[in-house]
Amino acid sequence: MSRKIPIILFLFAFFLFILNTSLFSLTIYAIQYTDDPNGNSPYLDSIVTVQGIATVSQGVYSAKEYYIQDGEGAWNGIMIYDADTTRNIKEGDLVEVTGKVNEYYGKTEIGYLDNVTVLSHGNKLPRAHLIPTDSVNTEPYEDVLIRCDNAVVTDLPNNYGEWRIDDGSGKCWVDDAASYSYNPALGDTILHIIGVVNYSYGNFMIEPRRDDDIILTLDGTGQATINPDSVPNGFNLNEQITVLASIDTLRKLSITIPFNWQWTGNPSDINLSGSGNIGAEYSISGSGSSSDPFVITVDSAKTTELDPSIISINNLISADAVGADTFIVKTAGIGGALTEISQEPVVTILSSDGSGQVKSVPEEVVADSTADIDFQFQNNFGVITSIELKTPIHWGWTGDSLDVSLTGDGFLNATYTIVKDESLNIYSVEIDNAGLDSLNNGLLALRNLTAPDSLDYYEFEVKTAGPQGNLVPISSYPEVLVRRSDGTIPIIAVDRNDSAGIPHLLSDYVKIQGIVTEAQEFGEQAFIQDATGGVCVYGISDYLADGDTVTVSGTVSQYYGLTELSPAVFLKSNSRGNVPAPETLTCADIAGDGNLGIEKYEGELVIIKNVETGAVSFPSDGNITISDTTGSCEVRIKKETELPGAATPDSLFDIIGIVGQYKYDSPYIGGYQLMPRSFKDIIMRGDGSGNARTAPPYIFMNDTASLSFVILAGSDTIKKVSLSIPIGWYWTGDSTDVELEGEGFNGAHTDSIAGDGITKPFEIYVSNTSLICNKEGILRLKNISPVGGRGRFSFPVKTAGRVGFLKDIYKSPYCYAVTRIDDIQHPGDNGYSSSMEGDSVCVYGVVSGPSVAFSSGGFNSFYVQDITGGVNVYSGEGRPFQVGEEVIITGVVTEYNGLTEVSTDPQNIVLLDGISDIQPTVLGLNQGIDESLEGKLVEIENGVIVTKPSITGGGKNLQIYNGRTIVDVRVGEGTGIDLSNLTVGKGVDIIGIAGQYDSDEPYTSGYQLLPRLQSDIKILGQGGNPGPFSLSVYPNPFSPDLGEILNIKVASPDPDNDRLTLKVFDLKGRLIKTIFSNIPGGSSTHYWLGK
Repeated sequence: MSRKIPIILFLFAFFLFILNTSLFSLTIYAIQYTDDPNGNSPYLDSIVTVQGIATVSQGVYSAKEYYIQDGEGAWNGIMIYDADTTRNIKEGDLVEVTGKVNEYYGKTEIGYLDNVTVLSHGNKLPRAHLIPTDSVNTEPYEDVLIRCDNAVVTDLPNNYGEWRIDDGSGKCWVDDAASYSYNPALGDTILHIIGVVNYSYGNFMIEPRRDDDIILTLDGTGQATINPDSVPNGFNLNEQITVLASIDTLRKLSITIPFNWQWTGNPSDINLSGSGNIGAEYSISGSGSSSDPFVITVDSAKTTELDPSIISINNLISADAVGADTFIVKTAGIGGALTEISQEPVVTILSSDGSGQVKSVPEEVVADSTADIDFQFQNNFGVITSIELKTPIHWGWTGDSLDVSLTGDGFLNATYTIVKDESLNIYSVEIDNAGLDSLNNGLLALRNLTAPDSLDYYEFEVKTAGPQGNLVPISSYPEVLVRRSDGTIPIIAVDRNDSAGIPHLLSDYVKIQGIVTEAQEFGEQAFIQDATGGVCVYGISDYLADGDTVTVSGTVSQYYGLTELSPAVFLKSNSRGNVPAPETLTCADIAGDGNLGIEKYEGELVIIKNVETGAVSFPSDGNITISDTTGSCEVRIKKETELPGAATPDSLFDIIGIVGQYKYDSPYIGGYQLMPRSFKDIIMRGDGSGNARTAPPYIFMNDTASLSFVILAGSDTIKKVSLSIPIGWYWTGDSTDVELEGEGFNGAHTDSIAGDGITKPFEIYVSNTSLICNKEGILRLKNISPVGGRGRFSFPVKTAGRVGFLKDIYKSPYCYAVTRIDDIQHPGDNGYSSSMEGDSVCVYGVVSGPSVAFSSGGFNSFYVQDITGGVNVYSGEGRPFQVGEEVIITGVVTEYNGLTEVSTDPQNIVLLDGISDIQPTVLGLNQGIDESLEGKLVEIENGVIVTKPSITGGGKNLQIYNGRTIVDVRVGEGTGIDLSNLTVGKGVDIIGIAGQYDSDEPYTSGYQLLPRLQSDIKILGQGGNPGPFSLSVYPNPFSPDLGEILNIKVASPDPDNDRLTLKVFDLKGRLIKTIFSNIPGGSSTHYWLGK
């Protein structure tokens, strides 16, 4: 078998060679040339590709014919037979043709075309090759553009319009396939005749293309071009007219300037150049009026096909009217009369209305601030005489003329007026008598503008007009970006692309702020958006959670068309809230995004309603197609989500997701796809519609409690509901332990309860529900207990419409069976370390100690608390958690220098919705911190500072009295707490986490109070609210020798006018201590150590 492989490969290679050699890229010469004057092309029936310049336009001889040449002379021309009559191939087009070589009754042509591509327009034609008339009758000149000179008409036209000429070498035929006006007469001498040689019915013949291919006199022959041929109206310019002979030498020329152009008529504004003007002279006649236009006449010229006569006319002013103006050119041979050429040069007059460019300086301003903006005007087309600039809506301005200035040569004689649109509260600055052109710029300065508080790009609408023109918007308005004072820019600035889909800010380092719409569902990719747009931030997903308002920075990059900040840097979390509502789009909106380089939706959270798909399941890192009434679009299923492998809905559904993009190459327009994040983004319609959540989302292991299931409808009404309880959970199965509440369950009742909770799960059936949008129903189960283990448990929910059948909703609610924190903190045999050390746990808690206060150097440390106790959570570097956030943590119980922790990884921390308040436990007088308080949020009231703060490690230590008990206080650097006002003897209320740091066994010491925030420390005795005068002391009696501290509280009714002094005397009237002197009235607290 192995011996056959080389043979197969050889045959395959040979077959490929045969296929490839059937397609040739050749010269026309190679196709036409043959040694046999009557022979066929050597490439007959071959598929070939050739390039050539069209010498005859399509439709001149026949709608399906045009001729091309790739050189001058014999064998270099060929006819193209093209069944597509709409291509409109013109003389001078460079064309590439792929087709089959044919011989049509002896005439070589290329037909059966596979491809025709026009590579360029306006190319110079190959020169008509001069041959004697008898050579026309030979094969080499078939399809070639030729010329015969000084030929005499010998035969009048026959019935087919064919006539003959002879230059003395022998007769040849001339045909009338094209239209020309010449009527042959016997004996006429034709100076020059031009045309392509055709072969038809056994004869070769010249085919003139038009009148100027038959030349009886040199007068009126030649070609003229003008440069520039498109100019602005009313503009001072120079024109250059080039004249070439088409056949023989021209000796005289004239040019008539259109009367609606202005010109000085000054001879110094004329310049002759070119080899055809050597020895020539010129004269000027006329006055420039409509009846007597300026005419420039050139005598003694020697203009040939190769020797041009160039006439430059300076200081012309183009016509004000838009349109096309002709410069009449006349030519004459020796002794001839000046006659107009057939194709005279035309200049297109374009309006300068709407021309010009405007740049704003600065291009960025701070929101809700006063700004001065300069608008720099430039113009490279014509002259701008009038301008209108409008302030954007939502911008404030005085409208004062003192806040406007015009400078620059282009505004030297300009005047302006200010007009206010009262309905829109916008201003227009209208400028007249400007003179902006390529040499004269201008600057419009507006002072004391007030930027809006909304971040975005704002356009200042600008219109311009030329002489006698109308104000027309310029092509691109100047824009000003409104950003925050902290340097963050709106996301729309990052999203903006050029027409190829490449970001304007590519490779720039930027800082943005927005709400997280996708955090960890897509792996390293996360998305944030603000009011202006959305964008991917790559590499920081562990730091983010859905709903966070965050500030991030990074380099603007592009990954297969998707704009990213990569690598992104997490700077800070500003707040936590709700993910913005998705914008409602259609499939056509997604598929058609990116028009003109503007990607409206990329990076944003959107929803498409009432879609369907032919896919039966969700792929992993693959696409499915969805469709609605507007069309179809792609949905990308990321492998990191929970969707891969799940069945797709079998009926209409709604889908939410982030708009992404994957486009392999430039231009990066297209390839847009919707990326759902999880099951919650797939919203069923009809049976199986709606969603549900558990409240609370946790229950303590082995506890018996109540759980509520909140059920909401989507777009469709739900009439029936069922709920299943997972096997392993204890429940009574009694209908009296089911309660129905909420508007959506008005009139509903429990139909039945199936299952036994052991072999089959309990399933509760509820009917006659009225769940519609915004009307929720609550199904509460009493006396339920998670005896089957810890972790997350799903409670399957089914729904149905009025006449439907119960069907699983797409995302059933779940509940976590969690360990009490008090059980984790319960000491083991040594009395201090956790009895659960090394055990895996699942914990619910409210963040009491934020990450920012307790994390450093690549790890995340924070404290959580439930109703039973508090504990430290230690994980790798990831999202910082804030006070009040609710989390579920799966991890292992560990001990670190006496501190009990739950150690985990960032991906094992689930951030729940909502924020909870947590209050500290107030310690009693003389109570210290010990193992029973470890991890809890506590407060000491009326403490007294014993030692001033001192720097130790990465923070500061101090001590306070709580009654007679000294408590160590540790303030970490990350808290940012200012301790400069804390001095010995001052009274404080202080809140913090009860922590421990003891590096030596048996870990019985090192307990410390850990403040989290500046507000955790309140200095007492600094004034208060007025009230009736009072003075109280505690304790009483007071024993300083026992370490007691005297608390003195004083209040006076008039804090503005009262001045207080307190002195302590002994029983003999001797002054012992002045507690305070001449302080303002009001209420305050003071402390005395008895010294």
